[in-house]
Amino acid sequence: MRGHTYDRKHLCNSLLTYPNLDPVTNTRFDKRASYCDNIAIRQLLMEEKGDAAYKKYDDSYFVEVYEKAWNKLMNAAVPRGQINDLYQKVDEYMNGMNRKKIDMEKAYKMIIDTPDSESYAIMNIWKAYFADPELPRYKSIRVEKSEARANEFYRKAVDLNIERMAETGDQYAQTCLGWMYENGCGVNNNNKTAVYWYRKAAEQGYATAQNDLGYMYHNGMGVNRKHSRAVKWYRKAAAQGYAAAQSNLGHMYHNGLGVNRHYSTAVKWYRMAAKQGHVNGQYNLGWMHHNGLGVKKHYSTATGWYRKAALQGYATAQSNLGYMYKNGLGVCKNYSAAAGWYHKAAEQGYATAQNNLGLMFQNGLGVKTNFPAAVRWYRKAAQQGVATAQCNLAYMYKNGLGVDKNYSIAVKWYRKAAKQGFVTAQFNLGHMYQNGLGVNSDYIAAAGWYRKAAKQGDAAAQTNLDDITKKSSSGKMRRGLKTFFLSMTSQF
Repeated sequence: MRGHTYDRKHLCNSLLTYPNLDPVTNTRFDKRASYCDNIAIRQLLMEEKGDAAYKKYDDSYFVEVYEKAWNKLMNAAVPRGQINDLYQKVDEYMNGMNRKKIDMEKAYKMIIDTPDSESYAIMNIWKAYFADPELPRYKSIRVEKSEARANEFYRKAVDLNIERMAETGDQYAQTCLGWMYENGCGVNNNNKTAVYWYRKAAEQGYATAQNDLGYMYHNGMGVNRKHSRAVKWYRKAAAQGYAAAQSNLGHMYHNGLGVNRHYSTAVKWYRMAAKQGHVNGQYNLGWMHHNGLGVKKHYSTATGWYRKAALQGYATAQSNLGYMYKNGLGVCKNYSAAAGWYHKAAEQGYATAQNNLGLMFQNGLGVKTNFPAAVRWYRKAAQQGVATAQCNLAYMYKNGLGVDKNYSIAVKWYRKAAKQGFVTAQFNLGHMYQNGLGVNSDYIAAAGWYRKAAKQGDAAAQTNLDDITKKSSSGKMRRGLKTFFLSMTSQF
């Protein structure tokens, strides 16, 4: 270090602003093995002198301060080459790359065990991911989770000038910054800016950014939706072993988005992701085996993949695993196990599981019969718009099970489900109108709902419709039904 002539302001500005450049030679530190990560140097200098570093010290004193910080760093901090290696290893365990299985616990341990990890912008963002309660793929790690804690880490990354890092070409910084702009974390939400940074990193060949850029094209965020572009970027990341991209590419083949629908190819990509521990890949592979799409239908294999995803806390997989136990598909029928898995998913707010758990309580399957509990779970699902749950909740009100009998509330919930085309609710709403339960007796409205149910193949609805028609003037009935269906059309 001696022998250089240092300009104090230039030196401080470099240390405090440009984390990758030697202030004298302008050589990038990551290309000079003898240099250490300048982010940590900057932090040390700021701790020792703060804003005073801009004041006019004589050169010898200033260089002494600088060298003291440098020597301290040499003994304690991670060298630049090593920090890049560490970033890569953490990335591999978080995302399943280079044939490594996803292992969030190992990734998190590597982050928190890094010396002076709070001095690295990337490390702070990764800590934010684990602390953010809104990011389900990180929830299996037992760390304090709160929006405030996550925001604290995001702010640290901003304070450590992650944008400057991104401008120097750091692919990790570019991708993290893109994610921050996409999700409005530490910065204002701006999908176009997110796409800009994702593209910068993706064009360097960074798989995480390629997958994220594919996602933006897939969903039309910050760019026009273009599934073929999404497939292009997913494929690039998937070819590098990036598990999320493999699952996403499987989804594109599964649904014929940007490519011709091809179930066996979807299965191939889902399997690659699933074998690396990717939860969506595991669930989707289970679904393909469950329904015989691209593979022979095989319930036990489906159950095995659902279980792997369920154990990672994936609510849809937990609900499906409950269904397999309830119906004895691929496993021995076990109502208590079914109720247990439904409960896990229901607690996460998954509406289908909430309705199914309500059924278990209503019928005493795997749990003691408990009508109030059934009503509670039906209501949660019904409020999320699940037609089956709305119909079930109406039934409980109609019959006074777990709640006081109330025909008008029953009609309200039957109507919500019937308008979604749920045939049982359409029949029951016709029955309420025919018999004047919770509404004034109205044969025209009853016939209208019976006809809707009959068109979906409900034989009982057809019988009731025929009975009403025989009892009414055919001309009056036809006119009334015409008015009924016109009014229903205007409501939808």
